[in-house]
Amino acid sequence: MDNYPSIKERADLSNKQKWYAIIFGADTQEGRRFDIWLLWAILFSVLTLMVDSVPSIHAKYALQLKYIEYFFTDTGEELHEVYSYLTKLEGFLGKKIERLNPGRDFKFYLKLYNYWLPS
Repeated sequence: MDNYPSIKERADLSNKQKWYAIIFGADTQEGRRFDIWLLWAILFSVLTLMVDSVPSIHAKYALQLKYIEYFFTDTGEELHEVYSYLTKLEGFLGKKIERLNPGRDFKFYLKLYNYWLPS
């Protein structure tokens, strides 16, 4: 990772721009670390789902696996099929999928930014 510059060296960027570069870019040390951390989190999530679906492992570790939570961030603009799929997925997993929607959906932010979407 030493081949990549640190975002700390970019004094010309605001904090918001630095966070944007870290989350959406891969050309800084911090951006690379974020991407690697995110890949590990996704891998852990997939492995957990796979392990939980094996009956013998599920029977042995049901208590520990019970506390792993699944969630979905709802923007309020999903297709009806997405909600239908989530309901089917809940039935398959045997667990409730929490739907996170703090009351600030996509339309809220669209109005907030004067119907202008940043690119």
